[in-house]
Amino acid sequence: MIKENEILLFENEVTFENLIKIFNEVSIDARINPDGRLRVQDERLVIYVEVFPSIKLMRFCTFFKFDDNASTDTKYTFINSLNERVKLARFAIDTDEASFSSDYRLPYNNAIPIWTIIVALRHFEKATLMGLKEMDEAGMVR
Repeated sequence: MIKENEILLFENEVTFENLIKIFNEVSIDARINPDGRLRVQDERLVIYVEVFPSIKLMRFCTFFKFDDNASTDTKYTFINSLNERVKLARFAIDTDEASFSSDYRLPYNNAIPIWTIIVALRHFEKATLMGLKEMDEAGMVR
C-alpha cells in the first residue's frame, strides 16, 4: 500500500507503465488507450495524463461538450468565469467551439513523491467538478 511521503518516483521513472501501477494500487483505473494516451478513470471523470520528460512535466486533462444551443459569447464568458474562479485548473475552449478542456500541470524535478501525483489528480478532479457545478447555472455543459 502506498503511504504518504514514503516512495519517490525519480524523473527517469515517470512513465506510463509506472503511473498505471501507482494509480491501480490506489484503486484508480488507469490504462493506455488504443490511441496511445494514458486514460485514468477516477470517480466521475475520465482524465488523460501526458508526460513530457524533456521539460519534466505531467499534464492532467479532461474534456467536456457544450450544449448545442449555447452561443459563442456565452461559452467564452463561462470559460473566463471558470478561470477566474477555479485556481487549480485551467479551462480552454477547443478550436471547434463545441467542446472545452480543463487541465493541470504538475512539474517534477529529480523526483516526485508518489502521493503528490495521486493527491494532485484527485484535487484536479474535485476542483474541475466543483467549478462546473457552481458556474454552470444555465446547464450548458453536457
